[in-house]
Amino acid sequence: MSKTDIFGTAKRRDKREGSRTYSVSSSVSSSTSDPDHPDLEKKKQDLMAEVAALEKKKEDLKRKQKKLDREIKKRAGEIHALEGDSAGSQISFLKKNPTCRVDLDNIEISKKLPVGASGTIVYTCTVDGWNCAVKELSREKVDEGTEMAFESEISLLEHLPTHPNICKYLFHIRDEKTVRLFMTRYDANMDMFVSFKTQHDPSFFFEKQILARCSLDIVKGLEFLHSKKIMHRDLKPGNIFVQLGQRDEILKCVIGDFDTAKKVSVKNKAVTIIGTPAFMAPEVLTAGEHGSYDFSADVYSFGMILYVMITLRQPFQGDRPYLIPDQILKGKIPEISAQQLAVDPSYEGFGAMYKQCCARIAPDRPSLVQLKAVLAQLLA
Repeated sequence: MSKTDIFGTAKRRDKREGSRTYSVSSSVSSSTSDPDHPDLEKKKQDLMAEVAALEKKKEDLKRKQKKLDREIKKRAGEIHALEGDSAGSQISFLKKNPTCRVDLDNIEISKKLPVGASGTIVYTCTVDGWNCAVKELSREKVDEGTEMAFESEISLLEHLPTHPNICKYLFHIRDEKTVRLFMTRYDANMDMFVSFKTQHDPSFFFEKQILARCSLDIVKGLEFLHSKKIMHRDLKPGNIFVQLGQRDEILKCVIGDFDTAKKVSVKNKAVTIIGTPAFMAPEVLTAGEHGSYDFSADVYSFGMILYVMITLRQPFQGDRPYLIPDQILKGKIPEISAQQLAVDPSYEGFGAMYKQCCARIAPDRPSLVQLKAVLAQLLA
C-alpha cells in the first residue's frame, strides 16, 4: 500500500467516524429531553463510551500510519538486495561478482573529506585494499527526515544500472547507530578543482576541449538519469565529481549526491522547493502552489555549472543570498564579460549555450539531445 493509499484510507475512515460522532451527539441531545424513557442516561453513557473508543481507535490508526510509512521508506533500500552479516551489520549488494571476492571485515576508514551534506560525513577508506569513499550518517545525530532522504539515495543508487557519468555505488552497511554508503572514490568535486586551480594559477582557464568534454559528461549523465525518470534537483559544481590525470587535468566528470533526487511519474510529480538557490530554476522556486516542474529544471542547473566553468566564479557571487531568488524569478542571470569570453574564440559558443539553458521559461531551454549535438561540434 502506498503512502497516498494509507492516508486516503484514513481520511475516508475519519469522515465516517466524524459523521457517526455527529449523529451520536444529535441522538443524545434529543433523547435527554424526553422524560418518558428512564434508560436514556445509560444509553447516553454507552454512546459516549463508544465515541471515546472510536477517538482512541483513530489516534491508534494515525500512529500506525506513521510507523508504516517509516517502515516503507526503510525497507525500500533492502528490496531485491542480498543480506548478510558482518560484525553484526546488514550488508546489501546490487550485484554478485563471483570472480571478485572482497573481505568486508577488512574496512579501514581514514581521512575526512571536505564534502558531504544533509547530515552526512564523507571519508576516504580502503575495503580489503581497494580505495573507496564512504558516506556516513549517524542515526543518533539526525532527524527522521534526514535519515529517510539518505535511505532514499541508497535505494536509488543500488538499483540504478551502472553508467560512466554517474557516481558508482559499491555497497552499503547498516547497523543500529550508522548507515554507510560505499562508492568509487574520485579525486575532487568541481568546486574543489576550480578553487585549487585559481588559487595556485591566476591565469588558469578551462581549455576548449576540457570544457566541452566536462560539459558533455554532465549532459550524458543527466540524459541517463532522465531516461530512468529521475530528476537530480540539486545539480551544482559541488555535486560533480572529477577524475584527474597525471597533470591534474580532468579526465572524467560524474554526477553524485542523490539525497534530493526524485523518480517522477504522472502521479508522482516534482513539487518540492529544493536545491541550492543560485542553481535553482525559476519554476522550482515557485513550485507547490504554482504547480510542478519537470526535467528542464536540471538543464537550468547545468547552465549555471557552465557559467562556473567559464568564469571560474559562483553564480551571483557577491550578492546578498536573500536577493538571489528574486533575481532568478525575474529572469536575471549573471553576465559573462567580454574579457572572460575572449579567453578562447570558442567561448562564444559556450556563452550562448549558458544563456539558452538558463532561459526563464522552461520550454525555451534546449533539450539534452540538442546540447549533445552542439557540444559534439565544439569538440570537433
